[in-house]
Amino acid sequence: MTPTSTYQTASVLTDVRASRLLRAVRITWLVSAVLFLNWLLWSAWNAVPSVDDFCYGYGGKVYGMFGNVVQIYHYWSGRYVSTFLISAFAGSNDLLLKHYYAVPLFILLLNLAAVIHFVRSFAQLRVFMVLGLFVPLMAFFQLRQSLFWLSGGATYGVACGLFLLIITEALKIYTHKASPTVTRISLMSLGALLLAGCNEGAMLANIALLVPLTLAVYLHDHDKRMGWVLLAAIIGALIAGLAPGNFVRAALMTHKLDFIQAAWLGLELIIRRYLLAFLALVVLWRIFMELFPFKTPLTMLSRRQTIIITLALFVALWAGIFARAYIKGDLGPSRTRTQDFMLMIVMAFFLARFSYLNYLATSGHARLSWQRTYGIAAVTVVVIGLITTFITYPHKSWKDVMLQVQASSHLHAFMEHRFATALASTNSKLEVPAYPSHLAPITFFRDITADPEHWENRCFADYFQLPEVVTKPE
Repeated sequence: MTPTSTYQTASVLTDVRASRLLRAVRITWLVSAVLFLNWLLWSAWNAVPSVDDFCYGYGGKVYGMFGNVVQIYHYWSGRYVSTFLISAFAGSNDLLLKHYYAVPLFILLLNLAAVIHFVRSFAQLRVFMVLGLFVPLMAFFQLRQSLFWLSGGATYGVACGLFLLIITEALKIYTHKASPTVTRISLMSLGALLLAGCNEGAMLANIALLVPLTLAVYLHDHDKRMGWVLLAAIIGALIAGLAPGNFVRAALMTHKLDFIQAAWLGLELIIRRYLLAFLALVVLWRIFMELFPFKTPLTMLSRRQTIIITLALFVALWAGIFARAYIKGDLGPSRTRTQDFMLMIVMAFFLARFSYLNYLATSGHARLSWQRTYGIAAVTVVVIGLITTFITYPHKSWKDVMLQVQASSHLHAFMEHRFATALASTNSKLEVPAYPSHLAPITFFRDITADPEHWENRCFADYFQLPEVVTKPE
């Protein structure tokens, strides 16, 4: 009997240690999320306007909000929604120069609302689950250009939140969690029209998502109402795509790819650039569901539904990248990848959700064994380390990270002084100090130059009604 008693004591001790380790891992996840969100809010408070913001702001002053949309539509871009948002905000000196923090805060709140709506629909509305989606979304959000910069945020950051709302509603209809009522279809159609006016990648991705889901709903339920949302998305695409400004802009770009080459390159880019990240996200979601199990049973999606959802999201990802591959021959500027990571995070969630609920159905309980606990702890350390490295790259120590936090505050004070000087220097040539480029916090995008005829200098000078503006050496 002695060996049995010894084994039981060892087993109890192992369970106690595993329970403590599991609690420590959960606390680590929570603390990491809270620290990251506080850093986001600090950076949002210290965000400053730059480059295109002044161009659109000047246009908004000269032509008015709607007039500038028409002007840009005819001579530069068909992005009617993002142009309106930028012109409306930047057209006001008070908003652009004193309340710029409202830009990242609005984008954060929009995406948080979309995340809460998604989690409420396909998981459970718990703080841990909301953080589980919101933190990775923000971590891969290309913050410098999609959150802390008005022109990039209105084009890609807003589109990300809006697209996630449309995805949630479309999948709720497909999985019979909601019926396609007149109100729901009308709001989704409005959302599709707005999304088409944000950027071309989101416009094509939305159509690519809606086509298979609309077809699946029709074949299974003989319901055509989702077709109205698809029609709205196509109409929005035509309005944005046929803008005369697009052809003016395209004439300045050189590309040698045809549609087939661009489609193949898009697929190649997904495999080469995103496959490992996607697999890591699936593992991350699976671990997260083990760490923070659902309090009440969830309705399990069938294998067929999970496959169709995954394929629809993949086609949406492919379509969004196709637009950039056709125009740029690559993934394009980093701000364009915000939408890519959102789609991958959602895809990974559904695959992990199916795997986890299938595991619960076969095992009959959600209790973690000590082996699984230690495995999750090990993977958690590695994943958090990798994400931390990704976020802080190319910085090589936490001292550099803290210096960057201080640099955001310094940049904010530096630019406030520059704007005050510009406002007080009406009708005179202005020479200002160049921002020390070696600091370059996450809230810094680009600065004006020493060339008074550079387009960035011209936009800044026009906005402040100055003949010209230049930077003097650092």
